[in-house]
Formats: sequence, structure tokens, C-alpha cells
Amino acid sequence: MKVFVVDDASFIRILCRHYVTKAGYEMVGDAYDGPVALEQICKTQPDCVIMDLALPGLNGTDIIRHVHEKFSHIQFIIVSALDEDFCKNQIEDLSYVKFITKPFDAEQISEALQLAEQNLEKAKHG
Repeated sequence: MKVFVVDDASFIRILCRHYVTKAGYEMVGDAYDGPVALEQICKTQPDCVIMDLALPGLNGTDIIRHVHEKFSHIQFIIVSALDEDFCKNQIEDLSYVKFITKPFDAEQISEALQLAEQNLEKAKHG
């Protein structure tokens, strides 16, 4: 499974890259802001995106909406310093695999990636 990471904090991108490869998945790129993320996600068409919501230029919720208009199969894992309940109004209409509150660990990322992979398999085999 190909994974792309979007977060404005470089240490989070580095940490996610480590967790993704440690879990046996392929990193296909990362981005630090919304416009670059949207362009690169559309270009690389990953299977899964680990996405922060608060990004410069274009927020994560708008990116998810734009990407799903063209590539509905792409799975999103949301990572945020904000609590899921706090973000409920922003994310209630979005399709995403899991919401993970920062700080997170390798196990949380690995479990979310496994869920994304299962979703992709279900979609392929109906």
C-alpha cells in the first residue's frame, strides 16, 4: 500500500515516515502545506494519506473533499492536536478511516494503516 503524509511539522512527517515503513508500507511522498499536498496527492495517487487538519494555505478537510471528488478510493487517516469531538463539525461529512489525536505512537499508526488496507481490499472485491 502506498502512503503519503501531510503535516506542517517536519518532525511529524519524519515520525510518520518511520512508522509507515516500519509497518511494511511504501512511502510515496509528503507535504507541509495544503496546496502542495493537494497537487502531490493528485499526482502520486497514493492508497492512503495520513493528514493533519490545520495546514497553511488549504486545510485538511478541504483537501479530503477535493481528493475524494476525483479519487474516492484514497483512504484518509486524520492526525490532529485537536480532539475528535472538538473537530466534529469540520469532519462529520468526511469519509476517513480513523482520527488519531497527537501525540500518537507507532501502534496507532500501524492499526490505522491496517484498517485502510482492509477498506481497500473490500472495495476491490466488493
